Amino acid sequence: EDANVQRTCADALEALPSTARGMDVNVKFSTCDGFEYTSAIGIFDACDLVLKHAWVVSAEEHGEATRDVVGRASYNALVERLIDLRTRVEESSRAPPTVTGSVDDTAGVSGSSGKDVVVGGDGDDEYSRERAASSSTVGSRRAADNDDESDKLARAMNELMIIEDFLESTRGQLTQTGVAEMRDTMRDGAYVIFFRNNHFAVAHKRDEQLYTLVTDQGYLNEPDVVWECLGGARDGEFVTATFTPFQAHVSSAPPPLAPTLTVESSSAALPADFLRTSSDDERRAADSANASTLTEAFASATIDTDADYAAALQLQFDAEDEERRRREAASASERQRVVANLGASRPQPSTTIPSSRTTPSHKNKSNSKSSDCVVQ
Repeated sequence: EDANVQRTCADALEALPSTARGMDVNVKFSTCDGFEYTSAIGIFDACDLVLKHAWVVSAEEHGEATRDVVGRASYNALVERLIDLRTRVEESSRAPPTVTGSVDDTAGVSGSSGKDVVVGGDGDDEYSRERAASSSTVGSRRAADNDDESDKLARAMNELMIIEDFLESTRGQLTQTGVAEMRDTMRDGAYVIFFRNNHFAVAHKRDEQLYTLVTDQGYLNEPDVVWECLGGARDGEFVTATFTPFQAHVSSAPPPLAPTLTVESSSAALPADFLRTSSDDERRAADSANASTLTEAFASATIDTDADYAAALQLQFDAEDEERRRREAASASERQRVVANLGASRPQPSTTIPSSRTTPSHKNKSNSKSSDCVVQ
């Protein structure tokens, strides 16, 4: 026994790297525990994990003919059989029809008995009897062969339809027989690896109800969706981690938006001249108070867990913040324009152009001032 365990572990370790590219799982339709053993399947045995499926055929659910054709095969063998039957039927439909009948009478040639035929002689009766016996034998043999081929073709077509109907009706790789057998063979509270639709999932039995672990990406934002009921009256129902029915977080009508103080309403309450003459510090203080009011309103509002409502509030806040930045940019541009206008209207300092006369000596300075010409 120890040698078998070591061999199983060695095979599992050898096959483990190949599982990164996938795993070949070949189910058998006779039982929910039926799998063709491979080294990859040995990984579950080495880890003491139970592997089950619910793709089981039965006479009660699918009929005795289907049970006889499908029940003794695995999935790979059934697909190979399906391809073989389709090829045989297609070839039979393209083959020319077989003509049956008696051998044509021919005069002046050797008969089937090997003797020369003399027309009009005493041997005519003997030849006719041999010819009739030979024709009857050949015709019977051909008819028997044709009947045998027809029977084989009819059986092939019937088997082909049975396999196609079974695979079509169980495209979800699940049957009620398989679910019932899986539930009966599991003890309460047990966990198994459930193979379905070419994927592995976790299955759990609790209070005679089977559950499968929800791993669909579409339920990523639904933390309360944990398990899905499998089989029974609650088939397809979602439950929480405590196995209570899941209640969707969807309200009949969206709640009203929380009242917020907008930039336009706060600006309309102030005089126009105050807005034009307010300093940068005063504007920043007003904007900070405005943002604080928005934050308090956002925090105090009763926000539903609906993601759409939270997104709407965020969009409103972003729009008001964008309006505030736009108003600051416009105010800065207005101040620059006012400063430029004030600079253009201010009086220019006078420019004195000295006279071209030569200034006399220092002692005659007083006289030279009266004679100089100053141009404004």
